[in-house]
Amino acid sequence: MILAPHKDNFLKKWIPLRLIIPLIVILTIASSLCLKLDTMSIKDQEKIFNEQQALQTKLVATALEEKLENIVAASSIIADYGLVNFLENKRSVESIKQLFKLKQNNQAALILLSFHSSAKTEPLVSDINSLLKARAHQFAQEWTEKYFSTVSSMRSGFITPKPVVNKKNSLAGLIMPVWHNEKFAGALTAVIDLDQLTEKYISPLQIGKFGSGYIIDGAGMVIYDNEPEILGENIFTLHKGYQELIKIDSRMLHEPHGTGEYSFTIKRHKHVERKLVAWNTVRFGDMKLVIAISAPESDATNSMTSVRAIRSAMLVFLFLLLFAMIFFFYYHRSQQFLIRQNKELKSKDSVFEAIAKNAPGIIYKCDLSQPYEMHYISSKVRKVTGYEPDNFLRGGKSMYNNLVHPDDRAELRHEISRSLNRGESFGCEYRIARSDGTERWVYEKGTKLPEEGSMVGFIIDITDRKNEEKALKEAEENYSALVTTAPLGIFQTTPQGKFINTNSQMAAYYGYNSPESFLNEITDIARECYVQSEERERLLTILGKFGHTNNFEAEHKRKDGSIFWASETIMAIKDEDGNIIRMDGFLMDISERKEHEETMRRLAMFDNLTGLPNRVLFDDRLKQALSHAGRSHMKVAILYADLDSFKQVNDELGHMAGDIVLKEVSGRFSDCLRTSDTLSRIGGDEFIFILQDVGAKQEIEVVAQRIVDSMRAPFYIGEKVYRIGVSIGISIFPDGGEEKEKLIRIADEAMYKAKNMGKNGYSF
Repeated sequence: MILAPHKDNFLKKWIPLRLIIPLIVILTIASSLCLKLDTMSIKDQEKIFNEQQALQTKLVATALEEKLENIVAASSIIADYGLVNFLENKRSVESIKQLFKLKQNNQAALILLSFHSSAKTEPLVSDINSLLKARAHQFAQEWTEKYFSTVSSMRSGFITPKPVVNKKNSLAGLIMPVWHNEKFAGALTAVIDLDQLTEKYISPLQIGKFGSGYIIDGAGMVIYDNEPEILGENIFTLHKGYQELIKIDSRMLHEPHGTGEYSFTIKRHKHVERKLVAWNTVRFGDMKLVIAISAPESDATNSMTSVRAIRSAMLVFLFLLLFAMIFFFYYHRSQQFLIRQNKELKSKDSVFEAIAKNAPGIIYKCDLSQPYEMHYISSKVRKVTGYEPDNFLRGGKSMYNNLVHPDDRAELRHEISRSLNRGESFGCEYRIARSDGTERWVYEKGTKLPEEGSMVGFIIDITDRKNEEKALKEAEENYSALVTTAPLGIFQTTPQGKFINTNSQMAAYYGYNSPESFLNEITDIARECYVQSEERERLLTILGKFGHTNNFEAEHKRKDGSIFWASETIMAIKDEDGNIIRMDGFLMDISERKEHEETMRRLAMFDNLTGLPNRVLFDDRLKQALSHAGRSHMKVAILYADLDSFKQVNDELGHMAGDIVLKEVSGRFSDCLRTSDTLSRIGGDEFIFILQDVGAKQEIEVVAQRIVDSMRAPFYIGEKVYRIGVSIGISIFPDGGEEKEKLIRIADEAMYKAKNMGKNGYSF
C-alpha cells in the first residue's frame, strides 16, 4: 500500500522531466534545420519561377514573331502576285478584294489591306464594315501619305510606322512597295489589330496572383497591358521616381532577352518587396516589341512558405504525439486491448445480421460435401425463391440445387467444382424456378473456407438486368437494321477528318461498294470528299460555335472524280470540357435539286439563245459598274449595238437561220471584250456592252472599232453568204450623265446617229 503512491509520483514527475529536455533539444535542432532548408528551397523556387517566366516570354515572342512573319508573307504574296496581276488587267477589283478577304481570314489579326498608286490615290481597299476597320483605314491613309515617297525608293522589304495605341485603338502596320515591269507601281499598306495579336498569348500566362504581363515597343511605349488606362503611355514616364524600375526598363530595351529584379512598393500593404522580371524581344521590320512578365517575390515563394508552415506544424505534432504514446503506452495497453477485444466480440453477431438483413440478395453457408448441410441462409431467400429459410436449413443446399433450370445445372456444377478445386472463388449466372412456377435469373458468387470444410456465398436476383439487356439487344438490332436500310447516308466522324462508322448508302454516294472499303480508303475527309477542302473547315467552325448544323450544302466528289451536291445535318458530341470528340450526322444527295435551281437561275438571268446576260442581269451589272466607278473615279462606257442587214437573213432563210447568225455574232462580240466587261442581248438583234475602268476616249474607240471589225468576215449559211454590219452608239459615265436609264437612252440615240451616218460604224 506504501509503494503505490510512490510509483504514481514517479510517473508524474520523473518520466516527463526526462522526456521534455531531449524533446526541447530535438525541436530546436529540427527547427533550425527546417528553416535552413526552407530558405534554400525558396531561393531555388525563385530561380525556377524566374526561369519559367523567361521560358513563357520566349514562347510568346516566338508565337508573335511567327504570326507577324505570316502577315508579312501574306502581304508579300499580294504585292508580288495579286496586285501585279491586277495592274496587268489579269484580275478584277472584286477578285483582288476577295484575295484581301481570304488573307484577312487566314491571318485574324490582319484587319485591313489597301493599295495606293500614289500618296493620295487608293484604287483598292478591303471591306470596311466596322468602326475598328474605319479607324484602321484612316490611319492606313495617313501612314501611306507620310511614307509613300520613302517606299517608292525601296526595291523590297517594308516600313513599320509608329503604332497607334490608346484606349480606343491598338493598331500597327506595314507598308511595302509594289513593282510592275521594273517600275514602282504603288504601295501596299496592311493594318494589324494588336489586341487580336497579343490578347490570346498574354492572358493565359501563369504570372502569379499579383503579377502582370505587358508589351512595349522599342521606344518604351506600352502596346499591351492588363490595365487599359496606361496603353500608349511611355514606360519611363510611368516609372518616374523609381530608379530600380528604370534600370530594368533600360535593360529590356537594349538586351534581346533576360531576367532581373527590383524593389517596389505594394500599395495594398504599404511595404517594399522584390519583384521578379523576365523579357524577350520580337523584331517586326524597323519596329521592336519587348514581351515582359513581372511578379512579386511572394508569388514565387508563397507555396514554399506554406510548405514551411505545414512542415513545422507537422513536426510539433509528431513530437507531441510521440510523447503521448510513450506516456500512455504501458499504462493503458492491457486495458485498451481488453476493451477493444470485448467490443469486437459483442458486435460481431450484430454486424453480420445487419449486413445479411440489408444485403440485396441471399447470404448462405453450407458444407462442401453431401448432403450439403446448410449452416446459415438469410431471410432474403423468401423473396427470391418463394420458400421459407427453414426449408433450406432442413433440406440443405441440395434442395436449392433442385430449383436450378435443368439446362443450367451441369454447367453450374462444373464451374463450382472447377473453381473450388483450384482454391478460387466462383461466379455464375443461371435460371431458377420459384415456388409459383415463374422463372428468374440469378447470379451466385461463392468461395471455399478451407479450415472449416465449407463454403460461403451470396445469390442475387438479376432478372430485371437480364430483361434490360435483352431489350437493349433488340433495340440495337432494330437500330442497326434501320441504319443499314436507310435511304440516307448516315455516318460518324472524328474532328480530325476520319470516318468512324457509316452505312451502305453513304458508301454508295461516294462510289464505293461497301462501308468497309469506304472506311479503309478515306483517310482525309476534307481532301478526299470535298471539292473545296475549305468547306470542311467552315463546317467545323459552325459546329464549334453552335454545336450542330442543318442542311449544310457543299460540293462533294466521288471515287471516280465525278462531282455531286450534298446536304449534311450534323450534331457535335462534346466532352465535359466542351471539346468536340465526335460528329454524328446524315447526308443526302441534292444534285438534282441544285441542277434544277441552276436551270431556273439561268432562265431568269441569261438569254436562252446566246447564253448572254439578259436585261435583268445587265441592269444589275450596270448598277454595280456605276457604283464602283463612282468610288474609284474611273469611267464606264455603254455601247448600244444594232446589227445592219440582219433582217435580210430572217426574211430569206427564216428565224432558225437568224438564230444561228445571232449565236455566231455573240461569240465574235465576246472575243472583243476583257473579262471585266459585260455583253448582254436585250432583244432581237440589239446588244449592249459595258466597259469598266476606262480612261481616255481613245480606249473606247479601240474597243468599238474592234467590234465593228469583228463583223467584216462574212456569214456562211447553207449555200449562201451574207455580210452583216453593226452600228454602235456610245455614252460615257459620268460625262453623259449619272443615271443608267439616261446613259442607255443616250447610247441608243447615238446608235441611230451611226446608222444615219452610213451604218457599220460607231458614234458618241
